[in-house]
Amino acid sequence: MEDRRPLNVLVVAATEPELRALRLEIPRLKAEGIRVHGLATGIGMVNTGLALGQFAARQSIDLAFNIGIAGAYPASLALTQVVQVVEDSFAEMGAESPEGFIDLETMGFASLIATQGRPEYYNTFPAPARFRWEIPAVKGITVNKVSGTTEGIARRQQIWQPEVETMEGAAFFQACHAFGWKGYQFRAISNRVEPRDRSKWQIGPAIKAVQDWMRERILRRDVLLELIESEG
Repeated sequence: MEDRRPLNVLVVAATEPELRALRLEIPRLKAEGIRVHGLATGIGMVNTGLALGQFAARQSIDLAFNIGIAGAYPASLALTQVVQVVEDSFAEMGAESPEGFIDLETMGFASLIATQGRPEYYNTFPAPARFRWEIPAVKGITVNKVSGTTEGIARRQQIWQPEVETMEGAAFFQACHAFGWKGYQFRAISNRVEPRDRSKWQIGPAIKAVQDWMRERILRRDVLLELIESEG
């Protein structure tokens, strides 16, 4: 018998333009028994954590998705390419010292404490679930300041070996682990991580690419049910 249970899906982005095209799909999806909650949190990890905490207090969901744009470190990632972030780290959370950066684990402070059935997490959070189809899996960092100088880029590469950079991803993963959500992070590459030059950025095309990915590959009842029922 076909599974016709109602599905509750949360799609999180930093800004409204990153959700706009998906909101147009809501009537069609509702007719298919899929209720999509579009949540524009505001830019940055603090806004993301606050908005997700408020949402979790009033609504239960089956799946959560964080979408948007990202800067890419390796040249092998093309502009507008959609990637799946499978690990994300708070790159600036810790302490400076004469010997270099000290992360939270070295300092002895967990950013998400252990509870029954859940380990402690420090700077780095694994994706709560992985999409196992044809899409590059990358390691991300989350920052308060977008990289834009040769020195800063080199320092972050040395410490974290990132492939992409955002301002929200690790906060989304932290919330998923805290609230017990099965969550995925999909990003489209909008720019290279290099000395800042906005003339080279492809923000509009990258937003379109990740929204097209969600509409065509993810927001389908058969796919959502498969993700819900998968082990992660």
